[in-house]
Amino acid sequence: MTDSLVAGRYQLTRMIGRGGMGSVWEGVHTSLGTRVAVKFIDGELAQAPEARQRFQNEARAAARLQSRYVVQIHDHGVMDDGRPFIVMEYLDGEPLDSRLTRVGRLSLPETARILGQVARGLAKAHELNIVHRDLKPENIFMERSSDGDEEIAKIVDFGIAKITDTGPGMSSSTRTGSVIGTPFYMSPEQVRGLKTVDHRTDVWAFGVVAYQCLTGQHAFMGESTGDLLVKICTVPTPTPSLMFQGIPQAFDAWLARSLAKEPEQRFASVSEQAHELATLAGLSSPGVVARGPASEAQPLPEAGRAGTVSAYEVAGVPKRGSALPFIVVGVVMLAAGGLGAALLLARDGKGKRAAARHEAPIAATSDTPPSAPPPPESAPVVAPASASTSTAEPASTHPQHKLKRGGANKPPEPPPRVEPPKPPPPPSKPGPGKVDLGY
Repeated sequence: MTDSLVAGRYQLTRMIGRGGMGSVWEGVHTSLGTRVAVKFIDGELAQAPEARQRFQNEARAAARLQSRYVVQIHDHGVMDDGRPFIVMEYLDGEPLDSRLTRVGRLSLPETARILGQVARGLAKAHELNIVHRDLKPENIFMERSSDGDEEIAKIVDFGIAKITDTGPGMSSSTRTGSVIGTPFYMSPEQVRGLKTVDHRTDVWAFGVVAYQCLTGQHAFMGESTGDLLVKICTVPTPTPSLMFQGIPQAFDAWLARSLAKEPEQRFASVSEQAHELATLAGLSSPGVVARGPASEAQPLPEAGRAGTVSAYEVAGVPKRGSALPFIVVGVVMLAAGGLGAALLLARDGKGKRAAARHEAPIAATSDTPPSAPPPPESAPVVAPASASTSTAEPASTHPQHKLKRGGANKPPEPPPRVEPPKPPPPPSKPGPGKVDLGY
């Protein structure tokens, strides 16, 4: 095959890859020397009218999409032996599925960056009434620029695209009851073979691809194709934040809306869907790098039991058994107890002063030799009263006023003396254990 020219000007050099319907070859423009990729339909499919129609639709659909995020088509036609071909731009890089196989999982900012670019290409297709219907990592190619300083995600393979606004030589290639697509990424309406499939089936696939990028796994699994298709239509949306470390809870809500069983409950467009994902990842807009230095795709820890995280920890709430709530309660109780102790010390200090004043006259009649008074007792530290509380006590409750009243608190008067009066003895000072407060 390498000896023949394609369209009279493209020389084939080597096979790049082979799929279920055909093969892709590297070619060189004989006069310009530029590299191209040439896709063929192989075998019996080359003679099947439906396969040939889909191949032609792919060429024309991609040719209508003038977007840097969609592979560009240079030419298409039929070889002398009857095999249809498409001449496309040559992409230097790797498919997204190969990257996931190599690194396992991608970070949320890297996922949002790649899928933000994919959304721009899909949005352009949807504007032209073209539904891809087979969005998956294999059909997202990570192209490196010739300078090596930029990477662009490009959508390839519009072979089963649904074109609702058909032009000359184009058909929608959809019949009611036909199931078309790759099972892991098919929406419920695709599984049921509905003819009403529209752009929201690409919204579903967009969400499934995002889940796979972040987790390294498919959103829905089955023991067989039939089991898988049933689960797509019946099993609830996964909750990745509870199963994989590093995935925020906000992504759960985003995924639930992306994979809603009813198309009306999904995002209205891939543009809105990509914008919400970029917001979760902290990107300024879909398809650009995260705030701060740009970084390559970095693998996250492997999924599994060791990589799981509790929903409480994701939300920043301490788990049961954590000592933090008890420490906080203990600090509050200690503070309250200290304030109460200070108030009690203040009240006790006031009582000691009042008792000393009451006992001082009695100690004056003692015959015990006087002793030097000890230093004054320091007043207890009392917490300052609030602004709304008065610092002056009522006269009826002050300790000094209680001592002036009659009763047990009044000191007894000495009985009258019969003998002649004698000179009064010198005044005595308080005895041991008493405190002279100076008043």
